[in-house]
Amino acid sequence: MVDLSQYLPILLFVLVAFGLSLLFVVAPMAVSRLTGTHNPDAEKLS
Repeated sequence: MVDLSQYLPILLFVLVAFGLSLLFVVAPMAVSRLTGTHNPDAEKLS
């Protein structure tokens, strides 16, 4: 059986990195999609 205590710092780092990416990348994209800010008006498109 593999001793998982050796991998604990790496697993913790990966989980923290994944959580931060969700917090700063996925969550703002989801909020902007839900609030409708992805639809620019005609003045911005011209």
